[in-house]
Parts: sequence; C-alpha cells; structure tokens
Amino acid sequence: MKGFLLDTSIISELAPGRQPSALPQWLRDHRPSVFLPVVAVIEIEKGVSRLARMGGSQRAKLLSLWLDRILETFSDRVLALDVIAARRAGTMSDAARATGRDPGLADVMIAAIANIHELTVATRNLRHFEPLGVPCLDPLAGADHARHPRRQLHRLPRQARQRRAEAGAADGVHADVADAFELDEVIATERQLLYVAATRARDRLFVSGVAPGSEPFDELRPSAAGA
Repeated sequence: MKGFLLDTSIISELAPGRQPSALPQWLRDHRPSVFLPVVAVIEIEKGVSRLARMGGSQRAKLLSLWLDRILETFSDRVLALDVIAARRAGTMSDAARATGRDPGLADVMIAAIANIHELTVATRNLRHFEPLGVPCLDPLAGADHARHPRRQLHRLPRQARQRRAEAGAADGVHADVADAFELDEVIATERQLLYVAATRARDRLFVSGVAPGSEPFDELRPSAAGA
C-alpha cells in the first residue's frame, strides 16, 4: 500500500471555522491514497468531549457532526491499530527513547500504522514524527503560519493557557478542535524535555519548584500514600 496517513493535526485543519487553505485541494488530488488512522479518531473525540465538559456544548455538537462526516468520507479508508502495528509501535517507541526522545503514545501509534502500511505521515508537526523514522511531510508547508494563533500557546504559562481555553468555551468561540487538545501537545513537549534532562542527570537529578508546576512534574510527585 502506498499513499498518505493523516495525522490529527491535518484532520483538525478541516474543522468548521478554520480559515481556507490549500488542504482540501491537496486531499482531492490524492484522495484514493489518503487514509485515516483510528488513533486520530480517538484524539478528536477526546478533544470534542473536553470541549463539551468545559462548557462549549454547542461547539462540541457541531464538531461531533463534523467528525461523523469525516468518518463517512473515510469509511473504507480508516486503518486500525492491529497486533502487528502495536508491536511495531513498541519497537519504535523504545528506539526513539534510546536517542533521548520521548514521543507521545498517539504519535507512536500513528507512525507504526504508517510504517506497517508503507504510508507517508501527513502532519503539521514534523518534529513529532521525524524521530520515529517514518516518512512524513507537511502538505501546507510554506503556507502563512500567522493564521495559527494556537502556536503561541507554547509561550504562555499553564494558567494563562487554561484561562484562554475556559474563556473560549464560555462564549462558544473556540477556533477549532485543535485548540481542545493543544494542551496535550504542550505537555508532551515538556515531558520530552524532562525525559532528556533526567536521562542526562541520572542519579544526580533533583526536582524542585514552586506551585503550580508543570503537569509532567505531577507524575513524578509521590502520592500521599507513598510519601
């Protein structure tokens, strides 16, 4: 099988309310060989559910209907994570970690599905997939990235990002489903940086800080029972 596997970041470009781009035409040009990983469905559904939980119920309903249409369009081109892909994901994840990278599970699973089916990953986040050793490309490379205000979230403290998300949900003006899971990407990046630091520091690592801290550090904090 030859063609392209769409990352969640590409699917989100098609969500209602997004500014026009060259992506629809790119998809039409490659339609017979474009596939959707079931992992992307999980990520988008997670984002829609979070949006509804945060108060953006109307927007969540709209995005849920949009996802239904996406699944109808790709009804015969949705690729599952089978046992072979799952084992490949484990191998790829360990190989990436051996080089000091800590890829997120969703990206590893998408990369493994692409690898098994000999597909190229179409993504807006090339840096997520390049360490996994799979062919990848950005169909919108060279486009005006100024229309992606969510990229600025990486420069905001956690509390500011949360306030922005809550404000958007309250008045129903979330830009798109990508905003709903953008925090997960930020956390994954922070976790990767922490993993690299811990690997280099080894037994001499001391973690300290002031509250509120970063979510990856919460995973290192001992529970009350184990303290």
